[in-house]
Amino acid sequence: MLTSNPAGMVQLNLAKKHSIIAKILQGKEDQFVLNIQKAVSRVEFTQYIQATKPNILHFSGHGEDGKYGGLIVQNEDKNGYDLISPTELSNIRHFPHLN
Repeated sequence: MLTSNPAGMVQLNLAKKHSIIAKILQGKEDQFVLNIQKAVSRVEFTQYIQATKPNILHFSGHGEDGKYGGLIVQNEDKNGYDLISPTELSNIRHFPHLN
């Protein structure tokens, strides 16, 4: 589970999302491992996926649709936001099937 809730955006209750997912997975530890990385930047998002190669990835945060859309993550200084475009997302090595 990767989360991002940049400053200046509507604040989301990410702890509640984590709690819901943890509750659903309770008792299924032999099937699922729930790892959480909070306030991820574009670089951290990519590094996490490449390092852990998750079978399931849940992103909790903001997104934009349309031509210039994507996932909204923290900027590298953690004081604003950055955008991961659908093209960038599909280029992350672990998700070649998104191309």
